[in-house]
Amino acid sequence: MSRVVQVYDRVIDPARFEGGAAEVIWRQCLEAAKDFEVRLITGNVAPAVEAEYATGIFYMDSVLMIRLKGYIPSGPPPLNRRVLVPDLTRVLDEALKEAPDCVVHAHFMITPMVVQSLLIAKKHDAPCIFQPHYHPPHIYPEEERTLRLAYMRHLFPTELEMADAVVAVNSMELEILHREHRVPREKLHHIPNGVDLEELERRLNEKEVLSKYGLKPEAPIVVQVGRLSKRKNPLDAARAFARVARKLPQAVLVYVGRPGNQYEEVRDFLRREGLLDRVLFTGFVPNEERNAWLALADVVLALSRWEAFGISVAQALALETPVICTKAGGMVDFVRHGENGFLVDVGDVETASIHLEALLNDLEEAKAMGKRGRELILSQFTWRHMGERLRKLYRRLLK
Repeated sequence: MSRVVQVYDRVIDPARFEGGAAEVIWRQCLEAAKDFEVRLITGNVAPAVEAEYATGIFYMDSVLMIRLKGYIPSGPPPLNRRVLVPDLTRVLDEALKEAPDCVVHAHFMITPMVVQSLLIAKKHDAPCIFQPHYHPPHIYPEEERTLRLAYMRHLFPTELEMADAVVAVNSMELEILHREHRVPREKLHHIPNGVDLEELERRLNEKEVLSKYGLKPEAPIVVQVGRLSKRKNPLDAARAFARVARKLPQAVLVYVGRPGNQYEEVRDFLRREGLLDRVLFTGFVPNEERNAWLALADVVLALSRWEAFGISVAQALALETPVICTKAGGMVDFVRHGENGFLVDVGDVETASIHLEALLNDLEEAKAMGKRGRELILSQFTWRHMGERLRKLYRRLLK
């Protein structure tokens, strides 16, 4: 059986997924394992939660996990959010010697593991895939943006050139890689992420969730899911909500996710607006509760500065909840403006608030939009669809 080796610098722990690259990579491994022997090489550190896991080699489901000792370098972001894994060269070299019929699939920008992986693959004449999980530099603070721009000038072009195939999660990323970074069309492959419909059905009782937080069943509920970080832009969600809150005095805004670097700014804004008592911050919750919030919401907001895919938005649509989101990354691929939700420019709080007020004032139309959203997600954006596209690419490269 042909082998696929996936490489990622951070630890992958399915018990702690909150969307993001780690979950995508794990889903890719599970889908690839339907036709291939799969190995997943990672570091043992999770910088976001400052956790360190035991190293070792073990099976998780049908995937052979190889978790190596990793080190977080000192320095400013993004350097201190990546992981150095010295043993990668030896382990990947051994994996390719054992199985000549092998594809290497390396993930993420600004990580030394990508260059290591591509070099070792070339040494063994093994086909290699680079999946950047692209985020444009302009969405980051100035001190981090400088380092990212330096990386994109000096190292990113080499990675793109060395790879036999480059995977883009969304159509905007595909165009950026082609037009700005001159990656040939024939090397680019658009493979969007997906949702797990069975997992979404495993959710807490919605009435019990409302009761837990003291919310009334008749209250219109607006939800944002994800870390309260500047990239997720929860402040604009608060601003949009504030514009309609006076007209809809029963409406509440719920943030489902960990505090991030915009958390205090959001609270300060809501305090000044006198709305803090109408906003709920749940913090991190298990997937079963997150799914309940996505299902019971009347509208889901995602006014992010960029989303590689926007999995919580796709999950909301799969649960028949309409969305209002920005034209920034993957969400433009499955949000049809005026059909299953609304698209607005980044920072256009006024237009977002107009759409929010319209949906909250016409919940029947909102539900109809949600139903159309579910139909689209089921037809094109599940993990099964992603897996079929990915396995097709692996087979093509191995030929």
